[in-house]
Amino acid sequence: MKSRSDKSTIVKTAVLLLVSFVVFIVLFWRLVVEYPGPGGNYFSDICEHLLHGKTYGIHIMKGEFCLTLLIDDLLLSLGSAGAWLVAAHLALIVILEIVFGCMLIKKIVPEGNVFTMSVLSLCCLMVIPIFVPLFNRHMYGTFVGNCWHNENYHGMRAFSVLLLVFLFDLIDDYLKKFNIKQMIVFALLLSIINAIKPNFILGFAPALLVMMIADIIRSKGEGFFRWVMFGMSVLISLPILLWQYFVAFDTSVETSEGVSLIFVVGDYFKLYAHPILDFFTGMAFPLSMLILFRREFFGNRFYKLCMGGFVVAFLEMFFIAESGERFVDGNMGWGLQFFIYLMFLLGIAEYYRYVLAYMSDRKRGQSISSYLQTKPEGSVKVLVPGLLFFIHLAFGVMYFAIVYTGVTGYLV
Repeated sequence: MKSRSDKSTIVKTAVLLLVSFVVFIVLFWRLVVEYPGPGGNYFSDICEHLLHGKTYGIHIMKGEFCLTLLIDDLLLSLGSAGAWLVAAHLALIVILEIVFGCMLIKKIVPEGNVFTMSVLSLCCLMVIPIFVPLFNRHMYGTFVGNCWHNENYHGMRAFSVLLLVFLFDLIDDYLKKFNIKQMIVFALLLSIINAIKPNFILGFAPALLVMMIADIIRSKGEGFFRWVMFGMSVLISLPILLWQYFVAFDTSVETSEGVSLIFVVGDYFKLYAHPILDFFTGMAFPLSMLILFRREFFGNRFYKLCMGGFVVAFLEMFFIAESGERFVDGNMGWGLQFFIYLMFLLGIAEYYRYVLAYMSDRKRGQSISSYLQTKPEGSVKVLVPGLLFFIHLAFGVMYFAIVYTGVTGYLV
């Protein structure tokens, strides 16, 4: 039988998700129909992608190489309610992002409160770089993990986090316990992610491969069959990328824009006025966590895998681009955006775990400031990351409010 506090947590979490769904469904509806808001029309990648579907029809060989876009085009074709159905679909994806983010935090902090973790998960969907008007032209900076103008990114992000929830307990002993059922689930999740957007696997797979090579060398070949099964789960999902590449880049396909992937060096520094500042303002909270909790992060295999994905995704953004008119679109940066978001999610989970332990003997009714004075040795780990996360979040809420008025997301 559930206690009163458990029921209260369930109710508060349900209300949070319901209110969030209503807020997001209105935003996405405005983005779909390009609603004339006070800040201008709601122009975004979403309406551009839907226009693409209207132009070429619903066909997986004519532009619908992303699963979320295929679903959206099908919903939009259902008549006058189509725009609301698309909005509901996208709002539901954001709710899944909140839920799956909460599940990942729960893996890291088993004793955590579900409502608190749901709020933290939502906050990680809102944070953006710390905005410095003197140097930054836009609030939507280079090192940003969140956006509201691209539906495929949200779909990729939701299921990528679910995949990481699945891998959390598995990554430490897959050489001993990995089985066929887990292989099917792993391959299925990766296939769904790749069918939505390929950027996650482009950063995740190389990082996973490095870890797997190190594992099999360290084990001296023990568990080789399970090691092969684990790797096959990734390989099974990769043919989707070949099909996407064909639809997007092959000039014989009607929807191809005549672009290709090209090798670049340092164009990141050419396109942005203050690239180093962008990095530190965009990653202030995760960097503070990495410095203050370096033992926890560098001593955890799961964290190291995620950080490896960040490094690979950054290198791909730095050295690979699309040619032609899509050169400045930054489409090779979507993987980096996911891993930036992931660094915030892991950072806030580790921070929450530390705060729970730090505050464990705080007396009822005692103010936080007076309690911090009694334990100054750990207060820096509470105050510095907490303040930086709050600043990221404050600018993120401001950014969201501006976007809600109709300003194009990447022009804010």
